Amino acid sequence: MDIVGRRNWYFLLSLAIILPGIISMAFFGFRLGIDFAGGDQYNLAFSQPVQATVVQKEMDTFNVEATVQQAGANGVLITTKPLSSAQETTIRADLAEKFPLDPSRSSYAQVGPTIARELVVGAGGLIAIASILIVIYLSIRFNYKFAICAILALLHDVFILTGIYSILGKVFNLPLGEINTLFVTRKPTAGEPPDLRAERQPEHHPVDRPVGEHVDDGRVRAGRAVPDLAAEHQGLHAGAADRHHQRNLLVDLQRESPARGLEAARPTVRSPILRAK
Repeated sequence: MDIVGRRNWYFLLSLAIILPGIISMAFFGFRLGIDFAGGDQYNLAFSQPVQATVVQKEMDTFNVEATVQQAGANGVLITTKPLSSAQETTIRADLAEKFPLDPSRSSYAQVGPTIARELVVGAGGLIAIASILIVIYLSIRFNYKFAICAILALLHDVFILTGIYSILGKVFNLPLGEINTLFVTRKPTAGEPPDLRAERQPEHHPVDRPVGEHVDDGRVRAGRAVPDLAAEHQGLHAGAADRHHQRNLLVDLQRESPARGLEAARPTVRSPILRAK
């Protein structure tokens, strides 16, 4: 597949996504979630099962950027942008009229932004500082052309992602394009499988310990990597006992016959020449 030869088509594909995204960001902005902009939150309970999609269609008629989530078979959680008192009264009356609302188990609250504007501005400043440092390092270490290409690649990815979110959230008014806490970070959900590595039992193998971690009876030894010290000590003790026993045998043989003792102490060397004869 000739990827390099068709690079102009890939450039056109990127521009087809980036240019509408830049226009959408410039004129419409982003659909900010309740974590960034704050807003109103309705925790509604019904006397009969109600689907969140039905409530979502009803909330879309008010044009308040509502997001409806299912909260059990007989409940929904609605989040909207900050509402005035008149809008709040109208929405609550409409929902009570068209759905079997249970007022005793329903609640309403105003939620402030959990992600402050100062945090967003500070993150943008850190990104700008990091980009400048990248340009300086690549210019010194390699070439300034490499630094420019790296920044362009970074901006390319940023504009594609933010442009898609702006188009989905503001042009098509989809909850998928809402910028909330999940846009910044991700938390594990209850439906994810547990970490199997945490449940795996440790396997015991006789391996050498690294330098500075040789533990013997609670004491730490520094030096070369050695196997188990207790087994090594026992081996040395057994070797010393064998050598002592051999020395005593040689002394006894020399006492009985000096020539026999010398013959036993002398190492046996078999010459291949003598064997051939």
